[in-house]
Parts: sequence; C-alpha cells; structure tokens
Amino acid sequence: MYPTFFRSLVIFLLIATPLIFLGYGSDGDAYGVLRAGTSTWENAMPQTSRHPGYWLYEALVFGLSQLGGYILMNGATLFASAIVLYRFHSIAISEKISNPTLLTLCLALNPWFLIAATSTMDYIWALLFIVWSIELTTRGRYIAGGLASGMAAGFRLGSVFPLAFAFLSDMLNKGLKNTFKHYFKTGLVACVVISVFYFPSWLHEGQSFSFLQGHLGDESLWTLKMHAGRFFYKTIYLFGLPAFMVVLVTVILCVFYNAEKRVISQKIIMSFGACLGTLFLYARYPIEISYLLPFLFFFLLILGFYLGEKGRIPLAFLLTTTILYSIVSLPFAQPNVPNKASDARFGLSVERGVLLKDISARLKLIRCGSAECYQNN
Repeated sequence: MYPTFFRSLVIFLLIATPLIFLGYGSDGDAYGVLRAGTSTWENAMPQTSRHPGYWLYEALVFGLSQLGGYILMNGATLFASAIVLYRFHSIAISEKISNPTLLTLCLALNPWFLIAATSTMDYIWALLFIVWSIELTTRGRYIAGGLASGMAAGFRLGSVFPLAFAFLSDMLNKGLKNTFKHYFKTGLVACVVISVFYFPSWLHEGQSFSFLQGHLGDESLWTLKMHAGRFFYKTIYLFGLPAFMVVLVTVILCVFYNAEKRVISQKIIMSFGACLGTLFLYARYPIEISYLLPFLFFFLLILGFYLGEKGRIPLAFLLTTTILYSIVSLPFAQPNVPNKASDARFGLSVERGVLLKDISARLKLIRCGSAECYQNN
C-alpha cells in the first residue's frame, strides 16, 4: 500500500465508519432490495426491486443482511469503497498525476460518495467493477475485462455506457483495425455474463424486454425544460455550487492558460470516454445524483492529469469546498414539489449539507428493515 494512500484511507475511514451503524440508508430502493431478496431467496417467489432487475445485488444484500444485518452489509460496501479509492490512487500514481492524496480525498470526501460507501445501495459495487474492467483491458487482459464488465452491468445495467464509451475511445485512438478483435472478445464475454444476470428479468416480465424501460414517473414532470433542468442542476450539485465554481474556473484555466503539454495515455483517453458515457446515460435519466459517481471518479483523474504539479492550490480549494458541501449546501433553485417538481423557484438559499441531511433521514429509519417500515416513516 502506498504511504500516501494510507493517509487518505485513514481520514476516509474515520469519517465513514460511524455511518455504517445508521441503518440501511435513506434511499427507498435499499428497502425494496431487502424485500425482493427475501421474496426471491427465502420465500422462493421471484421478485425484483425495480427495473431492470437487480438479482445479483439483491442476492448479495439478502445473504449479508441475513448474516449480520445492515452493519455487515454496509461494512462490505465500505470495504468495496476502500478498494475503489485504492484503485483511484494507484491509477493516479501510475499515470504520474501530481497531488494523488488531494485528488483521492476529493473523491473520498464527496458527500455522495460517502453516502454510497456507507449504505445499502449498489453504486459503489458497480463502480468497482467498471474500474477493474478498464484497468484489465489496458493491461491486455480482454477476457478478464469482459468478465468485470459483465459484473459491473450485473450490479447496475447502466454501467454498460461508461464502459462502452471507454472502450470505443480506446479503439478510435489506436485504430479499429488494431483493436477490434480484442474488444470483440471483451464485448462477447460481457454479453454472456450480462445475459446470465438479466435472463431472469426477461422471464419475470413474461419473456419480454419491458424490463429495460426506465422509471421516469409522470410524463408531465418530464418536459424538455424540466428534463434539461434536472440534468444540468443535478450535475452541478454532484459537487455543490462552491466546489462546482472551483471546478469551472480550474477547467477554464487548464484549457486556456495552464494545461501541461503531455502525451495523453490510454487510461486518460478511456477516462474521457467513461465520463462521456456516464453523462450520455444521465442525460436520458437525470434522476439520482449518485448515478454520476463514475463520472466523478474519472473526471477527477482527468482534472489531476491536466493540472500537473501546479494543481495543489486549486485542488486544496476543491477539497475544502467538497468537505463544506457535506455540512452546508447553497441551492439556487427550490422545486415546487420535492422529488416531483414541475417547476422551480430560483434564488440562492442556505440549507444543511448533503451528508447532514442524509444522517438526519437515516436516524429516523435506523430501526427499519423493510419497505413497509420505510414507507411509514
């Protein structure tokens, strides 16, 4: 383990570990996963929590929660998060990206990452296998990369988009003639694994592909204006307004004044692809901000790559504003109906930060172990 990573890991664990003791989490989908897992694996009545079918994750949650409740399940997710952070730091080191500790902390202490890392949701598990798949293919292990891709999609089918865009970006960079047969193997293996995980969904939906339809809710809430508004607003609040302003200024400086002239490596090229793939999918389904965690992972690598040795000060500002986002949030729009907005009132306000809100919600649900309990609270 890199000594610099050990410092980042200790800070992350000191903040994150107490959170695994606060129940399954504040996201209603976690309780749907519990219900579906019990129905499928204990009562032998196949059920899934939502489209497209999360059979792999529901089985994992059922098994671990049966053995050790939410503490074991959340602890396992925290362990997976530590591996994600280690891979992030390792990529930064291998790509000779400066300030790897600051960059790692910018990821680790983002409140959306902290919440995903300490509650019963599948975002971290999918991200872990996305990262492994990209790393394996860059080492020429295309079949193993396909297995990891299939696992990532098994946890979250949307993982296909960052992976497909990452692989395509590498193919275009190296030339289709030189890479097609390699990525064909990756894609073939991934498709076989994905088919295994989603064949039950096909059967469950009466041998139809209706399970691929996403849940957007009432169409009246998804006009073009509201759709675009959700996409841009939630992308900004992946970082929080102050941190986003730091990112925006830093990117402008990189593009026009301060970008180091360096050869762009394979992993950075694939990181660009993964970012675009994540945003492409999110533009279609701008629902949960946590969907953007793959974008956060790869975007920070790209940012660190272009900042180079001069990045310490902007990254220190980014880390500071990221930490503050857990405590204080500055939304510039208020929905007319929370979670079902058809319009919004604009104007800067001050609210509790993302992590504080999540802790408050989790404390109310700490004794809940079922979807019914969640709905009643």
